[in-house]
Amino acid sequence: MEDDLSGYEQKRVKGLWYETGEGDLVVGRSKPKDGTGDTDRRADQVHAYARTKNWIASGNNILRFRVTALTSYVAGSVNIGILRRDRCIRLDLSMGDFLFSIGEKSEGTKIKGVNASLRGLREREGALPGACPGANIEFGEQRTYFDFEISIDGCEASVTIDGKFLGCYRTPDGAPIEGHIGFATSQGAWRIGRPAIRNVRASTAVGARELPRLIRDHASTFAPDRLVHRTFHGLPTEPTGTLVVVLPLYKEKNDPSKPASIEEHLTWAEQLASTASECIDRSETKTPWMLLIPSMLHKEKLDAIKKAADALKYPPTSILPHGMRTIHYTDDGPDKQPVPTILFLDPAGGIRTLREFSSVGQGLAAELIRWVEIYAAVARAPAR
Repeated sequence: MEDDLSGYEQKRVKGLWYETGEGDLVVGRSKPKDGTGDTDRRADQVHAYARTKNWIASGNNILRFRVTALTSYVAGSVNIGILRRDRCIRLDLSMGDFLFSIGEKSEGTKIKGVNASLRGLREREGALPGACPGANIEFGEQRTYFDFEISIDGCEASVTIDGKFLGCYRTPDGAPIEGHIGFATSQGAWRIGRPAIRNVRASTAVGARELPRLIRDHASTFAPDRLVHRTFHGLPTEPTGTLVVVLPLYKEKNDPSKPASIEEHLTWAEQLASTASECIDRSETKTPWMLLIPSMLHKEKLDAIKKAADALKYPPTSILPHGMRTIHYTDDGPDKQPVPTILFLDPAGGIRTLREFSSVGQGLAAELIRWVEIYAAVARAPAR
């Protein structure tokens, strides 16, 4: 059905969409193309929009579609969690040759990729650090279609295009994602084919499958871009948010296939706690922080680290074990030593940002400080 949608109303042509006999949705055309072929050079700059009648309830849902360009250039968006015309999560997409589509070029460039970006439409949401992940996804060949998947896990929505991870969105207040799904075009036309919406158990959703449940000794490796805006399960949280410093599992210098000794990790843990305390104290954030250390350090060693940390000027609120091997920041190979990581958790346990962390001189990254300031202000605000 058709409805109002922010950003797609000024040039709206009503009824510029239809359903095919195969169950696909075409947006940007009111009927099938006359004559041979299915792709037009001309791409009119008008707005078209259609959404589902059914409400998609919150939970763990996987949405899969195939998008096929029907014009030499097409731009539009996929909108999920539509609550009203200006409240949804938007995946902006564009592909093709714009100048060729408006007659400014005699020969067009073949479609070999799609530009994509993910964002929320709430007021001032776009100003949040790292809130709008985007990229140009290359197909590796010439074609006019791509497959994409949106995996919704509560308040998180992660997007994969042609098997390539684009990014993750997280609602600012931790509210679950629910609502209608809609497809819009601002220029040209496309076909939404092979639609599939599947509800899955939490244990098989992308968020639960990929996230490090560190407290449960989950031994895995993860890339930073797949962790941002995801929930860090199992850690205590604070109303102002929490800084988390992670000591990785280091490798033996002479044999990288083996972990370094317990005594070495003990020394590094004490040094890291001291560095983190001084660094956070100098930043004047006074945000609660915790230290995660490899689970190979048994209780006696853990107690020793806690005793040393309690004497610090700004000690951690807790020191907990983890089983994660490392977070990869480079592609230098398996022999490269990992580095400590510092991340910011929002009050709901969402990872808002994470960075390498190694020295006092480095200080806290501006993005970390910004997130600390945002949630400190939220915690001070009077309840409505």
